[in-house]
Amino acid sequence: MFAAVTVEPKHLRLMPNLALMQNFDSTTLAKVWCKWLASAPGISQVQAEQGLDLVELRFYFANEIFYGHYEHYTDSFWLDTDSSPAVMLLSDLAQALQKHIEQTIEFI
Repeated sequence: MFAAVTVEPKHLRLMPNLALMQNFDSTTLAKVWCKWLASAPGISQVQAEQGLDLVELRFYFANEIFYGHYEHYTDSFWLDTDSSPAVMLLSDLAQALQKHIEQTIEFI
């Protein structure tokens, strides 16, 4: 589903595997992304909401809340938080997700 995770100021950017993602409409993509994220070690309570051009996920990592966003028009995925303690965990989250990417290369 994803090729890499990059750490940017106050958020993480998920680099999608565009070749795989072409096969999904936005509803299916939201479900696959939610399932993929929920299967990552340390991630819990994944919940999804979908609008016309945006999918948002809410989840917990290390007992802190994070948000996942996908914008359909730009095929952009990013993760952020509004909690100062959670911002300190972004590097740990990036490492956990990068490892999950490497372990689930054939997830779809």
